Amino acid sequence: MYLDSLTLLQTKVGYGDVGMHGSLGYEGRSVSVRQRPYEHALSTHPPARMRFHVNRRFASFNCQVALNDDVPAGLSHADFAIVCDGREVAVEPL
Repeated sequence: MYLDSLTLLQTKVGYGDVGMHGSLGYEGRSVSVRQRPYEHALSTHPPARMRFHVNRRFASFNCQVALNDDVPAGLSHADFAIVCDGREVAVEPL
């Protein structure tokens, strides 16, 4: 199951809207990382936060994080974190 098929409870983005189903959420563009599109990608422009209620329906969670191809290499960075039930369970700094 992909997160983009679940209801987004709360969101905060720095610019535009939350991109769902491979959309960047702004400027009518799509997610592309290393020239590869991701049809189930979620996208936000920082600073951002997304909150989903999964109601303990899943035993595991897997994801990948990246900056979109339109972000020039070395000119920007982002910190990514996954928080479950108020506890940080994964972090990818810079």
